[in-house]
Parts: sequence; C-alpha cells; structure tokens
Amino acid sequence: MADPSANGSNSATAVIKPRLKESFKKSRTFGPVFTGGAIAVSPDASTLYSTIEEDVVVLDVASGEQRRRISPNADTITALAIQPDTKSLIVATRALQLIALDPVTGTTQRSWKGHEAPVLVMDIESTSTLVATGSADSTVKVWDIAGAFCTHNFKGHSGVVSSIKFHKLTLVSGGEDGAIRVWDLHKRACVAVLKNHVSVVRGLTFLGDDGRTLVSAGRDKVICVWDVPSRKTTRVIPIYDALEAVQPAGQDRPNHVVCAGEKGQLHLVDTSKNADRPERSTPLASAGHSITHLLGASPEAGTVVAVTSDHNIAFLDTDNDFAKSKQLVGFNDEVIDVTFTGPDSKYLAVATNSNEIKLFNTETHDAELFTGHDGVVFCLAGSKDGHWLASGSKDKTARLWQVSIDDEGRPALHARASLVGHTESVGAIALSRKGGNFAVTGSQDRTIKLWDLKAVMSTVSDDAGEDAEPAAMVTVRAKFTVKAHDKDINSVAVAPNDRIFATASQDKSAKVWSTENGKLVGELRGHRRGLWRCAFSPVDQVLATSAGDKTIKLWNLKDFTCLRTFEGHTHSVLNVMFVSFGTQLLSSGSDGLVKLWTIKTNECVATLDAHEDRVWALASRGVDDGVVVSGGADSVIQVWEDSTVEEQEKRLKAEQDLIVKEQDLSNYLLKKDYKNAILLALSLNKPYRILKIVEEVMRHRQDATSISGSAAIDSALGSLPLPQVEKLLTFARDWNTHAKSSAVAHVVFRVLLEHHPLDALLTLAEIKPLADAVIAYTERHVNRLDEWVTQSYLLDYTIHAMDGMSIGGNGAPGWADLDADVDGDVGMADGRVEDEDGAVVKGGKRKRSD
Repeated sequence: MADPSANGSNSATAVIKPRLKESFKKSRTFGPVFTGGAIAVSPDASTLYSTIEEDVVVLDVASGEQRRRISPNADTITALAIQPDTKSLIVATRALQLIALDPVTGTTQRSWKGHEAPVLVMDIESTSTLVATGSADSTVKVWDIAGAFCTHNFKGHSGVVSSIKFHKLTLVSGGEDGAIRVWDLHKRACVAVLKNHVSVVRGLTFLGDDGRTLVSAGRDKVICVWDVPSRKTTRVIPIYDALEAVQPAGQDRPNHVVCAGEKGQLHLVDTSKNADRPERSTPLASAGHSITHLLGASPEAGTVVAVTSDHNIAFLDTDNDFAKSKQLVGFNDEVIDVTFTGPDSKYLAVATNSNEIKLFNTETHDAELFTGHDGVVFCLAGSKDGHWLASGSKDKTARLWQVSIDDEGRPALHARASLVGHTESVGAIALSRKGGNFAVTGSQDRTIKLWDLKAVMSTVSDDAGEDAEPAAMVTVRAKFTVKAHDKDINSVAVAPNDRIFATASQDKSAKVWSTENGKLVGELRGHRRGLWRCAFSPVDQVLATSAGDKTIKLWNLKDFTCLRTFEGHTHSVLNVMFVSFGTQLLSSGSDGLVKLWTIKTNECVATLDAHEDRVWALASRGVDDGVVVSGGADSVIQVWEDSTVEEQEKRLKAEQDLIVKEQDLSNYLLKKDYKNAILLALSLNKPYRILKIVEEVMRHRQDATSISGSAAIDSALGSLPLPQVEKLLTFARDWNTHAKSSAVAHVVFRVLLEHHPLDALLTLAEIKPLADAVIAYTERHVNRLDEWVTQSYLLDYTIHAMDGMSIGGNGAPGWADLDADVDGDVGMADGRVEDEDGAVVKGGKRKRSD
C-alpha cells in the first residue's frame, strides 16, 4: 500500500491496524409506519396505532421502534380506536368488517359485520364497553365490544357521518350536512339536532366532566361552542382555516381548545370569550400540507398528537405551551441521500423526495424537518467536525447549513449561505475533508463549481441562535466553473488532502481535478455504462467508482489505471464507499442489496439484505466505520452495526461445542450406546454416522423381536419429535437412492411408520416430495430384486441340466456326484432340494458325496 501521508490522512489513523469486517447486523430501522388514513394513540400517549393500507402498526413512542405489525384482514382499514383500558383495538375495514384485536399479541379476539357502507369514524366510551361507529351509509351504530352485537342503530343524518364523540351515555355525531345530532343511549333516540355549521363537521369534543359544553369544528372555518342542555350555540369563533379536528387544550386551560386543518397550523382558542380570531396560531406542517388529525390522550398524559398530510406525527406537550416533545416521520418516500452530522455524529441528515432536510436522532427516531430549498433535495455532504451540512437541490442552488444543538438536545439547521450559479439541478456536492472551507458541486448542466466558504464559516460562531439565522444568510459565487462532462454529473468527491477532487458522470467517465485552479489532472475510462458514484480511499492514492454496468472499479491515481474490478451485483451499482481504513469497500445497488468487499482478495465477504428497491444512499460513522446506514427507494433507512467480533465469538463457541459433542458421540459408540448415539448424531446433522450405527445393529440383531435389531433404537426413533422425524426421513430418502444402503433406509421407514401416526406424518411440510422420491427408488429396488430371482432360476436350470455330465476325468467325481445327497435327491444353487421327478421337497445345503 502507498504511504498514507500521500493522501493527507491523519498520522494517528495510519498507525491503527485495520480489522477487516465480516458481517453486519440490523440495529435500527427507520421504515414506513403511517401512510395516511386511520390513526390512534393510547391514553398514556406511550403507544401509537397507525395504518399502512391493510396493516396496523403498533409503535413504541419513546424508542420509535415498531413493536409489531398486525394484518387483521386483506382489505384497507378505514377507522380504528383503542379501548381506554387498552385491552382491545377495534378496526373497521373496507370489507365492512369490525374486528377486535389484541394489541399485545395481534390476534383477533372477535369480528362481526358492521354497516352497509364503510365505517369512517369511531369512538369508544370511557368504560371500554361500547364502541360507536359512523358510516358512509348515514347511520350511527353502537356495539357491545365483548358480545360483538349491536345495541343501538341511529338514523337521521342525510349524508356521510364525519365525526363522533362519546360522553358517558350521551353520543354526539356530526355529518357532512353540517348538522350535529345528540343521541341518548337510555332513550334510544335523538334528543337534539344542533345546526350552525354550513359545511362538514370534522371535530367534536366536550369540555369539562359534566358534559354541558360541546365544541365543534368544521370545514366552514369556524368553531361553535354549544350548551348541550339548552341545545343552543353560545359562541361562534372564526378561525379562517378549514378545520379537520379539535381537542381540549389541557388541564391548565379548561376553557381552551386546539384545532387544526387545511393551513397546517395549530390554533389555540379560548371558548369562554367572544373573539374574531384564534388566540394563537402556530405552523406545524410544511408549506402546502395540512393537519389531518388531532389525537387526544388522557388529561394526565398532557399530550396532543398532530398528524400532517405528509405523514409526520408531532407530539405536543400541553403543559409546556404545546412545545414539540417528539416528532416521528411516518413515511419517508424515496430516500435519496444520507449523511451523519452533529456532535459525535449522533444525527442522521436525510434527503428524500421532498424539499425538506430531515434530521433523525439515531437513538430515539425523533426527527426535525427543515425547509429552505424550493425544489427536491438531491444530495447532502457533512463536514468532518459535524458543524456544517451542505445540500444540493432541484432548484439549481446549493446551501450551506450550520448545525446546532439546543439546551434540550434537539438539533437545528441554520441556512448560512446560498450557492447560486448553476443553470440546472445540483445533483452532487462535497465539502473539503481537511478543513479547507470550500465546497464542490456538480450539476445536470454538466459543469462543476468550487465555492470558497472561508468568509462564511469564519464569521459565524458555533453557538449562533435561531434568531440570527435570517441575518446570517449570504449568497456566494463560485471561485471557478469548469465544463466537466458530456452528460449529467452524478457524484463529486474531495480527496483527504483537499488538493484534488473527482467527478463521476453518466458519460461513462470519471475525472480528477485540481482544487487550486480547476485544471484536469486525469481521466478514468473503462466502465461500459454511466457512473453513479466515486469515492477516495482515506489512506491510499486510490479512487473507487461504481456504475450502471454492475461493477465497481478501483483506480490508481498515479497513472490513472484500473487496479481491480469487483463484480457481484446483478443490477446497477448506485453507491460505493471505503470502510475499515480503506481496506474494504461497501456498495449498494438497484438490486436492493448492500455488499461488503475485501480489496486485497477481491471477494464479497457479506451481503446485507434489508431493502425491496434501489439503495441510493450509504453513510458510515465511527473511526472504524462500525455503524453503517443504507437508504433506499422503498422508504426504508436501515442502520447496521458491525457484528464481526460477535459472529467470530459465536463461531468459536460453536466449534468448541462441536468438538465436545463429537467426543460424546465417539464415547457412545465405544459403549455401544446406540440410542444416545443416534439422537446426538441427529442433532449434529451426521447422516453417515446414523447409517453406520443402524447397519451395525442390523448385522448383530441382539433383539430378534425388534424391527431394527435393537428395541432401544426402535424406541428412540419412535419417540422423536416431528422436526427430527422429518430430518431422519430426509436422511433415509438419500440412503434409499443407493442399493447398498436401501435396506437400512427401509428399516428406518418401517420404524417411523409403526411408531408415529400417519396423520402426524402428513403434517410435515416436505412429506409429499419425500414420499415421491422414496416410492420412485423403492420401485427400482423391487424391480432389481425380481430380476435377481428370475436369474437364480436360470442358474438352477443350468446346473440341473449338467447333472449327467462327468467333467472330472479319470474317475473324478462329476457335478452329479457333488449335487446328490445320500438319498439321491438333487441340491440346487439356492439350497433347495429336488427329488428324482424334479419336485422341490425341502431346503438345505448341497452335500458332497463320499
């Protein structure tokens, strides 16, 4: 290998002896948990129940990890609710079924037919006894959950039932006709119709424990406050937003509610005052997105959950002025690029198919979203110290962001510079590796630009607050621009010494440039398809490239020749990076696989499979790249941890255990303890040892009454559990393919058939192909034995025909003398005896005459 200093690498890194990696294990998965539709939260706000088409996802809020995924029915889920005691999760499907699920195990407790049209809204009363459903068939029904039967069927709405709410034994429902109906479960009738809305009523909630005050929110952009006993409106408060939900504002604000809707803002409203606008409106959703749900937990939990139309889920602390305590991303869409950033690389910056940059806490799944670009963000690059992040976008600009962490440990991005000059989308970006304070960008306009960022970085302190962000934003012009390629530039990379940088393009070439003046240093050609990524080795003067021709190439930067080619992906290789101090490569492709390569041997040592679509993004963290992240078009971000040492320890322990068991097996054989020997050989997967044991037992037959020759072996085989029976049948099937061992196979078949019920054997997964193979070879064995019997008669006939011939000469005894016994009967080759008339009279051995 070349001197590491030639590439400007740190001397401390150079003396570390690299340890080759052999395997990675899944650590955390940032996958889709909500794609729109029904969603609910547990009373203590610790668990979220969301939907992905036909499935319910049970999510632990604290860790962000998915506890389980439940598939109750092969149809879309239209509504769901969790019991206050959390013992049952009630879901409604488009197939008109209502299903009660155990939220812990995911099993179905009961199911029943619901309405004549899909259920759209649902609520469960406080004792967890009854569930009310509102349907597109204009009816409201109340069901006994334990008995799965309908207790009430209310009719009166003239359209779709759009909202529903219990308060003890009073039920209120709102419809698309703007009317709110109050139902008394004791009287089984509608006791009031509240009319003030002129559009769909989407939210209903009660204030206080007495049930006197009802608040409704509608798409007519107003909130109505109702006195339920008098059936009158006490206040109508304009919100100027088409509302989708309303919830109480918490114990500290007994007269306040929060509502949200089309504008993506959370509105705080005091219902005790006549006002012409909300008390406060706070943006929660990204521009152009609405808030579709507000979920209320119990008052003690102090949490309201806001769900946006772009599938983000924010947990708001009612005791802390609705500050965001946590945010989960329900659906990432296509993950285009990822990079670690922040102190200790704790946060993961992610570019998805949107104009937002998402920062994930890799330990808690908490996410922050930041906007600034006007188009989709295509690429990201982080500085070595974690304080800076660069992004490139479809809006033809790149941006430099400062990363900061607030007192509560939440990250923030502050846009400090806008890099303006490209005429097409910026698809590639890289920051200096050695602290040179510059960025390089590549664009679809086929040019590369180098940007001097010293002035920006030196004037901004690391602890700048959010209030300083607007003033700190500056526009930077390029230091130089070079027409680099004939097609789109997909990747740029800066060398560890900051003296050169490389570009990779769809024109099937990679090029190396000087960072000083932008002059071309060298050109790398050899790929047969367009290049997707290039990466510099951290220690050697080597560049890696990946391309659409399914290969990765390693290039010498001294003479620009190809050193190695790595083949193994079945589709385009979209990303490549060096790991293990430059001794290994990690690559990802359109085949959804991530592969680990050892450069010295040119071999793929591990294949990581966690994606169902193209894997665009790769990033690593740690001095030795012990943590790796992959992101794909399937909306999955997978965190991998190096498990080489763990796997080696497991392998060493397994080898030690195998040695001990092999010794035990030898001891059993020496003691002729065949029963334990067979059981141990089965667990060790040693079919040859079992074959020899059974052969030995059959040869000596110590017990004539047993099938195998040993009652202990018959008992051992007869008491095997079904998985072991299936394994032994597989061994016997293989033995049965050879005439030499077929007898042993059939002894095993007979023992198993006599000791295990046929019904149990038929439940084995592989019983049919096993039986087919056994029957086919057994028929061949039977045919062969029949042929031998036929040939034995021919031999008998030949010998009998030779009885009268004397072949000895000089008075020597002939065949007739040899085959005749003292009574004159004739002995045959198989031991049978014929009399003078040719009839077989007995079996016996031929006797030589004296």
